[in-house]
Amino acid sequence: MIFSLLLRFSGYSLLCIGGGYVLIPLLFADLVQRRGILLPQEFLNLVSIAQLTPGPVGINVATFTGYTEGGFWGSFAATLGFVLPTLILASLAVAGLRKYRDSWFVRGLMKGVHPVAVGMICYAALIFLQLSLFPQGIPWKQCFAGNVAALHVDWIACAIFLLALGVLLKTKISALGVILGGAALGALSALL
Repeated sequence: MIFSLLLRFSGYSLLCIGGGYVLIPLLFADLVQRRGILLPQEFLNLVSIAQLTPGPVGINVATFTGYTEGGFWGSFAATLGFVLPTLILASLAVAGLRKYRDSWFVRGLMKGVHPVAVGMICYAALIFLQLSLFPQGIPWKQCFAGNVAALHVDWIACAIFLLALGVLLKTKISALGVILGGAALGALSALL
């Protein structure tokens, strides 16, 4: 199991072009939908906690998932699996990009990777939107048929989302401040 964690998170690391949020849809599909290691709400909690802890989201998710599956050594293997390929490939990429940055192949490669990374990040945002604001899921077919009554909305989460979005767009409050404010509002709503 330890070796499989190392290999699995090495594979995730190799696909993580564009940052940790590109990894979210891959992790969700594998850990929640395919393997059933985490429930959707557990996955959402994991990524939320990963936002509050120092370090990249991918490493935090690898460490937590590894620990969940294999204790300390599982955590170590998953984290090492996630970090090692990135270190090797980043070192090679920096050297290669400096040498070949003007080649048509590298320019074309980057031109293709950028929009895919943006698409993956948008897909991650949709996963979070569904898990946060619609706890029972979004019955897409019923919504498209005009039956929005079938939609179960967490209105408090919607209000916190809209407030956070407004604060981020209209003020200079840091993202950390917005996250902590949202956590406080969520705690307050649970208290009430």
